[in-house]
Amino acid sequence: MPETEPRTVAPTADDGPPLERAFALYQAQQFEAALPLARRAVELLPRRADAWTLLGILEKRHERLDAAEAAYRQALSLQPDYPDAWNNLGNLLRDRLQRDEALAAYRRAVELNPNGAEPTHNWAVALEHFGEWDAALAAFSRTVELDPGHVDGHWNRALALLLHGRHAEGFRDYEWRFTRRQPEPRVCAEPLWDGAPLQGRTILIWAEQGFGDALQCLRFVPEVVRRGGRVVLEVLQPMMALAERIPGVAAVTPRGGVLSPQAGTIDCHVALMSLPAVLQQHPGVPANAITAERFTLPRLAPSVHTPPERLHAWRERLLAHGWQPGTELAVGWVWAGNPNVRNDAWRSPRLDALAGLLEVEGVRWFALQKGPGRQDLDGRTMPACWVDLDAQIDDFADTAAVIAQLDLVITSDTSVAHLAGCLGKPVWVTLPWQRDWRYGMDATRSDWYPSMRLFRQPQRGDWPAVEQAVAAALHEQVRQRAGHTPVPLPPLDAQTRLVQAFEAFAAGQLETARSGCTDVLIGEPGRPDAWALLGAIHRRLGDADLAAEAYQRAIDVGPGFADAWRNLGLLRKAQGHHEEALRLLDAALSHAPLDRQAHSQRSDVLRLLGRHDEALLAADDTLLLEPHALEALIHRGNALVALGRLDEAVATYRAGLQHHPAALDLHYNLGIALQRAERPAEAEPHFEHVLSTTRQGVDLWNLARRPQGVPADATVHLHLRASYSLGLCLQTRGDLPAAAAEYRRLLTLDRQHFASRFNLAAIYLALGQHERALTEYEVCLDLQPGHVGVQLDVVHLRQQLCDWDRLPDAESQRALARACAEPPAGLDPPSPFALLSLPCALTDAELAPAARAHALHLMHKAGGPFAPPPARARAPGQRLRLAYASADFHNHATMHLMRGVFERHDRARFHISLYSWGPDDGSHYREQLLDNVDRFVDVAGWNESRIAERIRADDIDVLIDLKGYTRDSRPGVFVRRPAPLQLTWLGYPGAAGAPWFDAVIGDAVVTPESVAGAYVEPIARLPHSYQCTDHQQAIARTGLTRTACGLPEHATVIACFCTHYKLDPDTFALWMRLLKAVPTAWLWLIDGPALVRERLRAAATAAGVDARRLVFAPVWAKDRHLERLQLADLFLDTRVYNGHTTVSDALWAGVPVITRQGQAFAARVGASLLQAAGLPQGITRSDSDYEALALQLLRDRDLRQRWRDQLASRQRSAPLWNTAGFVRDLEALVTDLWQQRLEPNHAPELATP
Repeated sequence: MPETEPRTVAPTADDGPPLERAFALYQAQQFEAALPLARRAVELLPRRADAWTLLGILEKRHERLDAAEAAYRQALSLQPDYPDAWNNLGNLLRDRLQRDEALAAYRRAVELNPNGAEPTHNWAVALEHFGEWDAALAAFSRTVELDPGHVDGHWNRALALLLHGRHAEGFRDYEWRFTRRQPEPRVCAEPLWDGAPLQGRTILIWAEQGFGDALQCLRFVPEVVRRGGRVVLEVLQPMMALAERIPGVAAVTPRGGVLSPQAGTIDCHVALMSLPAVLQQHPGVPANAITAERFTLPRLAPSVHTPPERLHAWRERLLAHGWQPGTELAVGWVWAGNPNVRNDAWRSPRLDALAGLLEVEGVRWFALQKGPGRQDLDGRTMPACWVDLDAQIDDFADTAAVIAQLDLVITSDTSVAHLAGCLGKPVWVTLPWQRDWRYGMDATRSDWYPSMRLFRQPQRGDWPAVEQAVAAALHEQVRQRAGHTPVPLPPLDAQTRLVQAFEAFAAGQLETARSGCTDVLIGEPGRPDAWALLGAIHRRLGDADLAAEAYQRAIDVGPGFADAWRNLGLLRKAQGHHEEALRLLDAALSHAPLDRQAHSQRSDVLRLLGRHDEALLAADDTLLLEPHALEALIHRGNALVALGRLDEAVATYRAGLQHHPAALDLHYNLGIALQRAERPAEAEPHFEHVLSTTRQGVDLWNLARRPQGVPADATVHLHLRASYSLGLCLQTRGDLPAAAAEYRRLLTLDRQHFASRFNLAAIYLALGQHERALTEYEVCLDLQPGHVGVQLDVVHLRQQLCDWDRLPDAESQRALARACAEPPAGLDPPSPFALLSLPCALTDAELAPAARAHALHLMHKAGGPFAPPPARARAPGQRLRLAYASADFHNHATMHLMRGVFERHDRARFHISLYSWGPDDGSHYREQLLDNVDRFVDVAGWNESRIAERIRADDIDVLIDLKGYTRDSRPGVFVRRPAPLQLTWLGYPGAAGAPWFDAVIGDAVVTPESVAGAYVEPIARLPHSYQCTDHQQAIARTGLTRTACGLPEHATVIACFCTHYKLDPDTFALWMRLLKAVPTAWLWLIDGPALVRERLRAAATAAGVDARRLVFAPVWAKDRHLERLQLADLFLDTRVYNGHTTVSDALWAGVPVITRQGQAFAARVGASLLQAAGLPQGITRSDSDYEALALQLLRDRDLRQRWRDQLASRQRSAPLWNTAGFVRDLEALVTDLWQQRLEPNHAPELATP
């Protein structure tokens, strides 16, 4: 790194003062003459910091480092804010490897000049020098941000990006090398190529750097050929024979000479190492090509090739040297690079540093060393196992032919490392501690070469550790070979070797097969069958990118080779690139029209593209070629499932089983079809058959993978899918314990199976096992941290368990709400229900986007939007068909409110239907309900499409959803628009965001005019509270006492029987302040899990309240619960999500209620109920007013009694208790909405009746 010159000194004539003369000589690079003048200058000017800085620079030039450091420090003692001196001190300390002090000096230089690109760049270089590679990259990026034209900043950032594996960005910055004029760009009259399709034009690709860099980038040449280029390669003479063998290269010409005659007329040119950047520039290229959006580093080997005759010749030469194949390991060795390359002194270990390797027995060493490094052999006696090939190797084609015969190459950072990697032969590279972009950041592996293993110095200069590691690995290689029967040399005949590779592949010996293919392709790269087999091997090995490269190479050299087109199409299908897969399969069929697999797979790709009718036709075409083809039958069934023709799909799968009874895919798919057809009892045996058939193999895999990490194969994946599907089947039909057991069994095999763990959490929640549910959800969040639905579930469960310490803060809660409206790509917007109770108290406007996003997702998932059936006026005397749909037609809070509504509907004007997907609990609520409606349809177990079809078939006029997005809701029924007029009411206190609802039923309090903008649905308002009640609810008269309920007889009892997720820490803290202010007050809450009781008592204790003053009430029958409520003195409503039925119950029991009216529907329900009950003085609008009013009532028994008397006097007259009047208002509202719906071109301008 260059020193920073003192900026306050100006050069003058020779006869000027010593400082100016010293500086002028320094700039003229006359350092010997400058030094004594600089020393004289500091004697004359001892207070000049710039003079000391110049002296430091000159002393360092003369290797007088102590004197230089002293000069810099003297400058800084005089001027501590002198950034030049800090920078130069940093340079010196860096060279002395004083890491912390050097970095501190650079950091200070940056602090003093934070907007200076040069000190930032110097700091970046130092960070890189000391191994702070992440920080160095950030500092280089900052450099070019400060100075977009900083050449060295761009260059060094390029190297840093490449080092970090960010190849697309790195290669774009790598183009700055020509701005640095290192190297000098080739002068060509023709234009530079910009990456556009070449359409047959001739392009000159010239290698501008060393052998290793050229070898590393030859892999990009086939992409230029694919873009239509006639390629002429210009390389150094020793590489020409190698370059000539690259498929698609039209001519090779020597660098530094005239173009060869075969080159022809050049149309454009490009540097070889510019290809990675240039190839990104044009997106209008084949789908598998390199682009900025999809930069996949080509890694396939072999990417260079040598003439077959050289392979034959070198086989004979090596054997003539006494090599004994099969009994000794053949290892090529290079220990030194080109000394003219910068930093070669520390990158080349030299022979002496690694000489201990020669002591490893069982190795035949072949010296591949060329150039000055051979001096290490002078005066050294080499062992008998040593063969020096230098004199026989003429060029890189020779070296490649030698490497092709060897078992292993060991080399320092040289061109031989790249050559062996390009050939796909095992190569071990001995590397210094410093990182180089060509080998990346990984300790042992290279992004560029799959066959390469890296041995790095653990610390700077530690070659002995490298020698020890390589020797140990070499011993292991020899030991493994000694434990096997000697293997004869593979045949050089390409066809024989390829047959061997096919046989090894068929036997599952994938590495042997890969080695065989590599051997063939090193000498004969024009064989598409070998490339295609190599693709199949890499795919079986799990490397889809290498497989795709190999298939593409097969297409390059054999455009009519249909197998390669088909196999690449199948790979793209597996990767989800369905459009590309279809194009490739069509190409395969153009070359092989009777290829049954291509026909069949084309059918499935069409299905995946949503072209289901075409998919069915394509499957039928395949079956014409082979009537009982297994794959075609499966794809035909799959197409029918996608079309919703489930009975035909079942018949197809069953027909397939007649011919292929052992086909597990048929059993599995049949189970899926039956499951979707709502025939779970028939589906389960097929899943169980798959599981029992595959269990042994899965058990073996499960045992094997624990110590070794054995990957799952297709059988294991099928087993896991069948297990999940069986669990889902059991869960769907309500056998939750059995479903949970199946999910748990699956998770013993695959702990990261997200869907099973997610469903298991939902089952635990349904079974009331909240803590286990939370544990599973938290594991789900570990698996997918960005899954907003799980994040919301975790927060909601923590609320249910009163785990307030682990709730996110208010801003994070709001951020979660925004994320629910715009989840990360690939995730569905979750149900917004849990957002309603977040302690941050979201407003209607803040809640609306998440509801709209969820509704839009539901519509798209169902295949909508759907058109409603036409609204037809009923003939005189015909009743309006009004239907309610819910899961709660049993002993449930909704029925507690609505029983009187069903009883009082005008059956002369309305035909009442109920559609129930909830349980039949045999309660009196259910029994009475059946007598109060015209039609009750039990649709439990039906899917949403079938329910909607039934409602449509029943000719319903008005359909009311009582669930919204609450638990057990079925919004997909309403998405499908089975009725002309659809309303949402009662169950979900908020905007549904759903265009399939024609109105939401509210009132002036819960849905005031001011919130209309938050609703997609028009608002239809009832004249009093939107919530109905049953004025005939029975209250038990058993003489219940406070003592029997665990309460002191003379206490002042505060009750809140809202569910626990409606509690929040701020409200609870307010309640604790009330208990502290009124010592006789006790708090009466609904009971829950033991953990909830413990947490609430602990919170009370922390607030300074005796935890015994918290009493928990178990769930009782409704009449006894109402009797119990009468023992309370005051009911305090929850803040964010008000009580609904619980507040109605308290008012019916005659208990004074205080509510705090908030900024969302759910926070205004209490106010709506109090207004309709005739107790408006219980409505507050701030926490302080809520607390003050509660304190007043707790201290004033007479006031509480007056409130009780007021409630009692109005129970017969207040709108809340007038069930008959409520039903009349509801029927009038529905009738008015229906009349508007009948109007031509109606727009739902809805008013209160």
